[in-house]
Amino acid sequence: MGKVLIIGAGGVGTVVAHKCASHPEVFSEIVLASRTKSKCDAIAARIGGNRIVTDQVDADDVEQLTALFGRHRPDICINVALPYQDLTIMEACLKAGVNYLDTANYEPKDEAHFEYSWQWAYRDRFEKAGLTAILGCRHIRGFRRQAPFLRDALPRHRGLQRRQPRQSLRHQFQS
Repeated sequence: MGKVLIIGAGGVGTVVAHKCASHPEVFSEIVLASRTKSKCDAIAARIGGNRIVTDQVDADDVEQLTALFGRHRPDICINVALPYQDLTIMEACLKAGVNYLDTANYEPKDEAHFEYSWQWAYRDRFEKAGLTAILGCRHIRGFRRQAPFLRDALPRHRGLQRRQPRQSLRHQFQS
């Protein structure tokens, strides 16, 4: 596949970085970015070697995100930041021409209400841009099993994709 840019350096970001690093045949380059670069540096050091490049970004700022994508030119952005940041990251992906995958659906910052309708509204825009967005790829175990499949799936499938519970990405893309 090429280069992946992971946004978020919490617990899930740590696991995703480890999983991506364990699949060099899929993710030849890895960038890890978060508001706090020192957290990214610590994760990169734990994984070892020079497999991960780190950077700093405010995921609430579309312009900073777009600049980050411009510096690193990833093939895909894996968003494991906070759920209320999904829409800004999706917006930046559209501006920069980057494919998108997240593990949680959008939830407004001050309201405990989550659903896919806000993100689903981006469907036509991603489709017209020739980009893929995969929403709600929640389970890291499932992500690990599907990582090799992503290499082949992204170039062929465009538009918004929503992973159904207990359904593999392979099944979702076969239509």
